[in-house]
Amino acid sequence: MLVDQSRETERVMAASQLRSELRGEGAASARARGKTQIDFDRPGNVMVRFAAFVVDLLVEFPLQVVWMRVLEPFTDIAPRTYYRGTSPLSFPGTGLLGAAVAVWSVHLIYRIAMEATGGTVGKRLFGLRTIRYSDSTPLGFGRAALRETIGRMAAGLFCSFGYISMLWDPNSQGWHDKVAGSQVVHKVPDD
Repeated sequence: MLVDQSRETERVMAASQLRSELRGEGAASARARGKTQIDFDRPGNVMVRFAAFVVDLLVEFPLQVVWMRVLEPFTDIAPRTYYRGTSPLSFPGTGLLGAAVAVWSVHLIYRIAMEATGGTVGKRLFGLRTIRYSDSTPLGFGRAALRETIGRMAAGLFCSFGYISMLWDPNSQGWHDKVAGSQVVHKVPDD
């Protein structure tokens, strides 16, 4: 186990050193040695990230439906004819609000929990992972929460310009990635 940790530490340090060389003046020497970002982790392709997002929505949907059914007695999510009137536990006029709370709470819990450990189901399926930009380690819950709340709100401003900016950013980082100091990369297969 100690050998595996040592190997992983060496790989992370080599990837971090290569990243800094490729950004700075050492880029020519790194390329001369035959090393590129493809040898280690490279930024995740925007279209692959979008495909992973769609897979994540498909994973979240059944969870959201179940959670809406759990919240149903406390809200007016179901049509009134279902209960032949309102439930004594429900609060009138909370149907749309209850549905929104159910959908967004599942979305946030799923995203934060999965991103904190390295990536969502969709990202893992497509060979992507979410890491700290500075040291290539998993985000952790604090940074994942920052990325998925404040970062996503910032990225959604100005007609989602923060997401569109990933197309020309050299590291394919959206504003949500920059806020949290994260990056989505292709995972390098273990040796």
